[in-house]
Amino acid sequence: MSKRIYIALPHGYTRETSYAAEDALTLLGYEPANPADNGTNDRANLCMLTQCDGVLLMPGWETSPMSTIAVTVAKHLNIPVGTYDQWSALAATGGQR
Repeated sequence: MSKRIYIALPHGYTRETSYAAEDALTLLGYEPANPADNGTNDRANLCMLTQCDGVLLMPGWETSPMSTIAVTVAKHLNIPVGTYDQWSALAATGGQR
């Protein structure tokens, strides 16, 4: 079963950016969880986050109040948070940290 990864998007992201992140995670063998699918429904996004195994930090994520909250919640819940390079390296090792 693949790990489900929440995508922490930057403020003002484009659909193309969010789809590119989905594609990149899928190619690494992860199941992407894209908060853009919920629009501005922050409750739905936080619910989505709690069902994930990790968080992908997109460049500029810290410009988004929702992504900042999501990262804080993830860390509080001990959900791993990392960049694309970190998730890529983890996938290359078969998920071993």
